[in-house]
Amino acid sequence: MKTLKYIFIIVACFLSFSPSIRMAQAQVSLPSSIDGVTISADINSPAPGQNVEIKVESYNTDLNRASITWLENGKTVDTGTGKKTLTVAAPTPGKELKVTAIITTVEGRAVNKTISVISGDIEIVIEPDAYTPPFFKGKPPYIYNQNLKIIAVPHLVAKNGTPLDPSKLVYKWKRDYNVLGDQSGYGRQVLLYKSGLVPRPVSMTVEVSSLDDGVLGEKTVNLEATDGSLLFYEEDPLYGVMYNTAVGDRFNLKQQEVRFLAIPFGFNREHGDQITYAWSVNNVENPDLGSTRSLTLRAKDGAEGSSIIGLDVRNGYDILQGAKASFTAYFSQKKLDNQVTF
Repeated sequence: MKTLKYIFIIVACFLSFSPSIRMAQAQVSLPSSIDGVTISADINSPAPGQNVEIKVESYNTDLNRASITWLENGKTVDTGTGKKTLTVAAPTPGKELKVTAIITTVEGRAVNKTISVISGDIEIVIEPDAYTPPFFKGKPPYIYNQNLKIIAVPHLVAKNGTPLDPSKLVYKWKRDYNVLGDQSGYGRQVLLYKSGLVPRPVSMTVEVSSLDDGVLGEKTVNLEATDGSLLFYEEDPLYGVMYNTAVGDRFNLKQQEVRFLAIPFGFNREHGDQITYAWSVNNVENPDLGSTRSLTLRAKDGAEGSSIIGLDVRNGYDILQGAKASFTAYFSQKKLDNQVTF
């Protein structure tokens, strides 16, 4: 009887644990391919003509020993043992390239795998909300703490060749691979971005897809801010500010009185009233010159020589924005009087 009792206890314990064993087994995730072979591309939506690597992988057979034949739109392009990858050129926009791998495994099984390659491209446009002088051609430099608009301009087409409306696509924005959920979503082509107080390079990525995820594209841009820049321009009494020519390292005063205007490039338009200007003469800061971006130099009669005119510009709100610049003013190779007024 004791022996039968022990057997009963052992069987009861096994039955009590068996449900949890079955539950653990049910949680194991199996590969999505029922035949154990998958095919994939290294780029989701390549640009036209871009090289795309197609590869096949398996978890239950050795593809290194398998016979593999590759077809592009039904035409054989490569064949051999262990040919697990194929590089193809992405088709023109609106066209579909079907790549098929015909596999005969070492066990004698036949497996066919097909993947479609559809071209697409995404442009990323960077628009700094920053100051530049009138008639300036181009964009201001990207500087620290700058307000940016990052705009995604997708050029994607459906399989039938119809261009997809950018306003009806889904955009997922990422900063250094962290999803920016509050700025992602349907029709969210524009990302507003401002760098933080720790200056470092950052990568911005946008993933674009249709509502049914039928077409997907991705583009990444790397941003690295620099210090601000500062240029000086002469203000002519007759023609106004000479924006066509910036003052270089040296300036010859041809008149007894010359007025200059300082332009900080790339500083945020927002909170522009927080920008301060600290002028110096011969490397000595002169608080009497005030905090304005205009400066008038006057030389006394008979003054000979030169003076170094310097300016330090700072943004009191966006504290990482700043710039320094200087030039040497000459008056008939005579010392320029340090008397500077507005």
